[in-house]
Amino acid sequence: MATMTEAPNAGKPQRTMTMLWFKQCPKCEGDLYLDRDRYGPFAACLQCGYYLSDVQMKVLLTLGDLRSPTGAGKEPEAVLVA
Repeated sequence: MATMTEAPNAGKPQRTMTMLWFKQCPKCEGDLYLDRDRYGPFAACLQCGYYLSDVQMKVLLTLGDLRSPTGAGKEPEAVLVA
């Protein structure tokens, strides 16, 4: 006779964190978010749906800003949402 065991976190809400960058979309100056799917991480715009290329995403994650070539002179506008 087979028995079923419940997963340790079954029925409990899972918490995830999302990274946001305000006014960083190169197409519409909308807000970008970082997410992950089965193919890996990606960054996309909430307003227009534009997906960043791998190079753009690396620049954003490294410098915190896509608008200036160096990202210098300003704090990155990133917010963690739990």
